[in-house]
Amino acid sequence: MAAIRKFNRYCDELKTLALPSSLIPILKPLSTELSVLRDDPYLMEDVWITPSEDESPRWLEDGNVRKGIKALLKTDRTVEEERRLRQEAENLCS
Repeated sequence: MAAIRKFNRYCDELKTLALPSSLIPILKPLSTELSVLRDDPYLMEDVWITPSEDESPRWLEDGNVRKGIKALLKTDRTVEEERRLRQEAENLCS
């Protein structure tokens, strides 16, 4: 809980320091209810903190790109887990 409160204080501080013209999204504070936190989509959000003179990457601006990346990663983890379970089943059978 101390880490969550500290993170939320950092979020508030960043919000006050952010320039309105900045293209970088500000982190959202996390819930202090742990059951709600488990399903919080912002918990694992990657944030790009280095300013750029070029355009922002699409994953940073477009929510659909972020959703696509998360779906791709989930698919990859599912394939890995399937492989592990298949190997475990073969070991049990032998």
